[in-house]
Amino acid sequence: MKYQTVIKILTDAESEHEATDIAGEFLRGNIETGVKMKCYTRPVKSSRLFEGQTQKNPSKRKK
Repeated sequence: MKYQTVIKILTDAESEHEATDIAGEFLRGNIETGVKMKCYTRPVKSSRLFEGQTQKNPSKRKK
């Protein structure tokens, strides 16, 4: 069976770029405090979960 895990990382940052850097360092194990993380896992019924989905690029968002 396939599973999908969603991770949400909340940081206190001054910009999107800084928040991304903090999240990356947290996931690498370089930061242990100042970050809140929530996650959940659920079974996936289809292997086509990611078909047709595109990755969002924050630099191309309209402001």
